[in-house]
Amino acid sequence: MYAKLFCFHIIGEFESHRIQQFPRIAFLLKESHLYSPVLSLLLFRFEEGMKFSISPRLFFKRTLFVVVWAFALVYCSDYLWFRVRLIRPKPGNPLESFTGPRVLAIQEKGGRTSYEIDQQNPVQTTTCVHSLFQHAGFSPCWYVKPRLNQPIPM
Repeated sequence: MYAKLFCFHIIGEFESHRIQQFPRIAFLLKESHLYSPVLSLLLFRFEEGMKFSISPRLFFKRTLFVVVWAFALVYCSDYLWFRVRLIRPKPGNPLESFTGPRVLAIQEKGGRTSYEIDQQNPVQTTTCVHSLFQHAGFSPCWYVKPRLNQPIPM
């Protein structure tokens, strides 16, 4: 008893082999909305043991391809959302500025550290962007907020 289900490859080729025992399943999967590019990553063979019919190297390449495209899609959508909010800015959205004391960490003899407020520039202002990634030269606020009050090592 050997039957191989079908797969729609990323390059657009449709492959089906020996689907005599499962013609209804093949038709339903082919015509349904469940058939997606994610399904195209795996080509299953129904036989004893349910083994992959693609090599691990090809599986890794396809998985890497999907991960890179997903990352690019998330970055581009984050950038577009940032640009749309930049057209009509509100206070604190998409850019926000934080002001805090500029604290210096000065190493002393014996491994001790003393903390002093900078006399020449006592206040620091940092601008950040409300997004997942860095845009327009500003770091994201989720990265800046925890590091704002950390002392600057000297």
